[in-house]
Formats: sequence, C-alpha cells, structure tokens
Amino acid sequence: MEQTAKTPAGSSELFCRNCMKETHEREAEEVEGCVPRWLEGRVTRNGPGMTKVGSTHYDHLFDSLAMLHQFTIHKGGRVTYTSRFLRSDSYTKNTEANRIVTTELGTVGYPDPCKTMFHHLVTTFFKLPVPANVMSDNCLVNVCQAKDQMFALTETCFLRRVDPESLETFEKKEDISNYVAVNMATAHPHIEPDGTVYNLGSSFSLINGPELRIVRFPEGNLEGASVVGTASSRWRTAFPYVHSFAMTENYWVVGEQPLVLSLGKLFRQYVTFRKMIDALTWLPDENLRLIVIDRKTGKPLPTTYTAPPIILFHHINAWEEDGHLVVDFLGTMNGLHYTSFFFSNFKKSDTDPSKVIPDAKACRLVLPLEVTVEEAMEKHQFTLKDTLYTAVRKENGELHCTPTLLSPVMFELPRINYLRNGLPYRYTYGVTGGSELFYQRLLKLDVETGKTWYFQEEGYVAAEPIFVPRPGSTKEDDGIILSSLLKLNDPRYVALLVLNAKDMSQLAKVRFTAEGDVTYPFHGQFVDPRQEVHLY
Repeated sequence: MEQTAKTPAGSSELFCRNCMKETHEREAEEVEGCVPRWLEGRVTRNGPGMTKVGSTHYDHLFDSLAMLHQFTIHKGGRVTYTSRFLRSDSYTKNTEANRIVTTELGTVGYPDPCKTMFHHLVTTFFKLPVPANVMSDNCLVNVCQAKDQMFALTETCFLRRVDPESLETFEKKEDISNYVAVNMATAHPHIEPDGTVYNLGSSFSLINGPELRIVRFPEGNLEGASVVGTASSRWRTAFPYVHSFAMTENYWVVGEQPLVLSLGKLFRQYVTFRKMIDALTWLPDENLRLIVIDRKTGKPLPTTYTAPPIILFHHINAWEEDGHLVVDFLGTMNGLHYTSFFFSNFKKSDTDPSKVIPDAKACRLVLPLEVTVEEAMEKHQFTLKDTLYTAVRKENGELHCTPTLLSPVMFELPRINYLRNGLPYRYTYGVTGGSELFYQRLLKLDVETGKTWYFQEEGYVAAEPIFVPRPGSTKEDDGIILSSLLKLNDPRYVALLVLNAKDMSQLAKVRFTAEGDVTYPFHGQFVDPRQEVHLY
C-alpha cells in the first residue's frame, strides 16, 4: 500500500476556503502551450463555495453553499472563466438572514426561536421517513446536461436548473418526487447516446420498506419520468446510502453498502436540532451486497451477490463478458467517507491525509451470472480469461465474491472515456495524493496491466479529470484530459489544465485570477454545443 506523507497545515486549509465573490466572465491572463484547435465547448464544475454566512460557519465540506465554475473554450482556442453561486432556496434564506438557517447534512441551521421542539415534532411526525424540509436544495455535487437543459444535482429529491451559458439559476425548484415516487436520488446519473438519462433513487413505504429504484428520464426531461427497475433493501428501518451505480447493456448494478441512514436516528436528530450526519451508521459486520437488476424485467436477478464490508462510493465501470458481470469501483474498508470531511479535521496542524481523505483503491468484482448452485458448492475458484476469482456459495444461498485490487495507489474521482461506459475498457483517470497536498496528482491507470501515468505540479491541487475524445478517434485513450488547478499560496488562482490522455503530458495551461477565493469542486461535465447529446 502506498504511504502518503503527513501534509503541511496550509495544504488541508485549501479545502476550508470561503468564497464571497462571484467571477464574471474573465479573459485568460496567461496561456502556456496550445489548446487543441478542435476543442470547443464548456467545462462546468460544481462544488462547495461559501463556507460561512455572516459569523456562522458550516461544519462539513459537503454543506457549503454551492458554487458553479465554468471554463468556456471558444472557437480558435480562446478560453474564458466564470463562477457563480447556485441561487438555491438555501442560499437565499441564509444570505438574507446573514446566518445559517437551513440545516444541511453535517450542519444544523440556527432554529427559529419561535419554534419549540414540540412544534418541530408535531409538524414533522407524519412526514417521515425523510421530511421535505430536512432535504436541502443546495445542489453542490454534480451537473447533468443531456440535451438542452442543465441541472445542478445533489443527493436529495431536489434539482436546480441552471442556464448552461450564463450559469443563472432558474427560479423554480424541481422536486423529483413530484414526477415519480422516490424520496432521494444520486448525483451520478448515466446518459445514453440517445439522451435518455437513468438515475438511482430510493423510496420508502410502510408496506415495502426502503426500496432502490431505477428512474428513466426520456431525453433528460423530468416530464415522462418513470420507474423502470426496483429492488427491496435488506434493511426495514434504514435507507442504504448509495452514491453511484453502474449500467451495462442488460443490467443495472447497485452496491448496497453497509452504510445506512437510520430512520429512527434521522427522526431523533431532526426533532432535537442535531446533525443529520449522525444518523448515518457504518455496519462493519455486514457485507456489501451487489444487486443486479435486469433491464428487461426491471427486477433483481434471483442470485444475491455479496462481498466483504466495503464502502463503494464511486463506480468506475461495469460490463458483461462470457457469462460474467465485471464491476470496477473504488473501495475502502471503513466508514470514514462522510465523517472525515469535517472542517475541524482539515484545520488540524498534524492532519494525516489518510484520516481525512478516505484511502480508496481501484477494485474489481467478478459476478458469475451463469454459475449453477452445484458448481458453486463443488468449487470456489473460477476463471474469466486470465482473471482468477473467488465465488463461494453460502448456506443462505448468497454467492460471496472476493474483490481483486487493480492498483495499490490511493484513487478518487474516477472517470473513463464515457463511450466505453458499460463496455470492456482499459483506462481510467482520477486524482491521487502527493507529497504535499491532498489530490495533488492526476492519475491514469491501465486496469489490465496496473501501469500508471501521473501529472503533478508542486504546490497545486488538481480537480476531477474529464476525458474528451479527439474527433474521429478509434483508440480508447486518443483524446485529452480536462482538469483545473488551484494554487496553495494564491487563493484566487485558477487554471484550465489540458493534458494528452495517452501519457498525461501537459498540452496547455490557461491561467485566470478570480474575483474571490477559488474553492475545490467535486464533479463536472464537458459539453460540446455542436453535439445534440452530451455524455459524461
């Protein structure tokens, strides 16, 4: 396992930056190298922006008021930069009050002094399991534009539509539960070449308990949304926390990880004005459960697949091969993902990155789709081409599979050439640690050989890499990587980084000075306006 050195105090504080000013369209101040002449479009990223309101501070990184960042690559290679706060209800209420009044995952809003605990309890009781006023529309995780509409996403039932060019927020707040029966949804949907969007939602009923539901949005529109796949959770009184899912030609793959949102704890935390994050419970004695839903029937396969207790936060890719389902993902063996991102952890002078940024690794699970009960009882090891994998049939009928490690390197924010989504692939890109900073290096991993390529510049932090194929390319890694760089000792520095996807060498770096501090974004999307459908 790769060891990461302790981080100087200043590097972790980069994640504590507080942006108070938007940046109106800016021209580049410096261009190193050359932006490919064929590249044209917008890189839109979403993430934390305002970490405090007035004299009140958010406690958790995922609570900060959302900010959108956008690099626009114009014809001829000219690049401009813009940043804008998402005008959510949370943003409006907090900024008008000049204090935090809306509750987020890890931060409790300062309650209305006129609202007693009894009133809080009575007005909430019949809205369980997830009261609408608990869920925030502070959509700071990702963006999705399938055709002409762009939405900012989070992990509640709310979406905020934004203008893809100006980044202005539309006035209407969209509630997915008004269109289809789900209480929450992920911020990692999948887009098909025809513009159809699929996302994973969760719902609750007194009869069925918690359910995981695949929702289809035709051409990315909320109107016409429908549930096309459903699976029951193994827990009756807790929502399994699911951050992403995988999709192949014939299946959807959902990792029901042993990190759950306890309904009882959620209710107790809400009515007593405590942090919702404390309702998240890590169950180290429970296995990861892989639910495979047939896209033709919308129902789970009869075989229940399990793996060791792993946090499966981000899927990389999945595909079908010779009667098997191969699932690549980032996994950790503990429940630190949410509890580690408190600002108090970043501010410790002796912060160890492994205690703040979860030490995720690229892993692979091979799920045999055609192994009979007799075969699984007689032998435990099977072979898919050159891959030896283990699948043990338990007494309760579950098929327990052991993951293999694709690389020992810490890996996060994975992306692929999305044209290979759901198909066999070879390369994935992400961020990893360095000697100085969290997420200092960009990484390319060959999942067949384990070979890695890096890009690193001392004193900078790199954002999630986005792969853009070169027009007419036939090779998987024939294209470029788009990322952005933030500078440790210059909070207003931001740059568009363009790399050769083959060897991670720098092609161009376009530098800007923002009007306020530049904060670290989570996820984003490249949109080419010359194309009708926009993939990830």
